[in-house]
Amino acid sequence: MRAMAALLLAGACALAGAEEPGKVILAYFERPPYYYSEGGLPKGFLLERAQLILERAKVPFELRELPSMRIAALIREGSQPIVSVGWFKTAERLAYSRFSDPIYRNRPQGVLVRASRAGEFKNLPTFPALNSSPRFTLGAVEGFSYGAWFDPILAGMGKRVQYLNSDPVHLAAMLGAGRFDYMVLDREEVDWVIETAGLRRADFSVVEYPDIPEGNLRYLWCSPSVGEEVLQRINEAVKTLFPDLSEPALLY
Repeated sequence: MRAMAALLLAGACALAGAEEPGKVILAYFERPPYYYSEGGLPKGFLLERAQLILERAKVPFELRELPSMRIAALIREGSQPIVSVGWFKTAERLAYSRFSDPIYRNRPQGVLVRASRAGEFKNLPTFPALNSSPRFTLGAVEGFSYGAWFDPILAGMGKRVQYLNSDPVHLAAMLGAGRFDYMVLDREEVDWVIETAGLRRADFSVVEYPDIPEGNLRYLWCSPSVGEEVLQRINEAVKTLFPDLSEPALLY
């Protein structure tokens, strides 16, 4: 009887443990206004959204700021339960990791130019008309994904793209100095990037082209150590909190 009681108690404890998922690491890197640290405190509207989702899902988490490449390496390595906020879903990443349902859709991307030259860009009817013109050079961050629509276009532009091992802030400073003619930027980032670069907002214009599609979807990117039950809880929380976001048919 005592042995049976012990077995039943052990089984009950195992079931109770299965009901409560283990703690995950909510990893983020510096990319204001989405996610960043200020005065040692985590900030950013998308990081706040990720915390809200995990709290709603009743998934305990520990916040940790890491370089983006370190996060990507940890997720690929897979031994730690990493959940990282704001990444794009790609077929290559899906081969070794998991993604939540989408948690945010960006506004359509814009073309940032110097205000003194905005007229030259506004006279062009479409973005393909711009990127195919030999008159203009695009500045882009090396190794950075601009999304499913832009990445193939950039890949076909050849010498009309100047790739730099940098970030959007330094890219904006180079644009202001005339190193190239334009850059592609998320609309959410424009004001912060210009301000952080120490530039005047009035010296820049954002040109919108009608053929640039709706913004990219962003996800929680999860390592294989994040279990299926935890991911299900997260997705249920996403559907409850943000029911209007839809999954795209195309991965890239």
